[in-house]
Amino acid sequence: MFTSPLQMPENTTLDQWPGWAPFQQLITAVGECIGAEPGAPEAFFTAQLIWQQLHGIVSLRISRRRFPWPPLEPTVITAVDRLLADAHQRAVGRALPPAGGRGDRPPGGYPQHAYP
Repeated sequence: MFTSPLQMPENTTLDQWPGWAPFQQLITAVGECIGAEPGAPEAFFTAQLIWQQLHGIVSLRISRRRFPWPPLEPTVITAVDRLLADAHQRAVGRALPPAGGRGDRPPGGYPQHAYP
């Protein structure tokens, strides 16, 4: 609907994926922001939430140009701040109730290859 799948050979390792190195940097930065180790599941999960959120903001603005969007910069800052605030609370042990009662882990758990 919004984009085409990334075509990659089956034997491609994760570190060969386009954008994997910058994503690892995002995981590290998120870990620092929320007070968690870069390899912590919360750092990975929050980094992918930020990635999804920002791509969604951009793709929606491209596809729905006439929608009355609020200004971009405060939208991005607010989205990232809210994700980091929630992740920080979880990382330091003041866990919030899980969204929708599903818990913190994505179905199947976190990918083991995602950790440095």
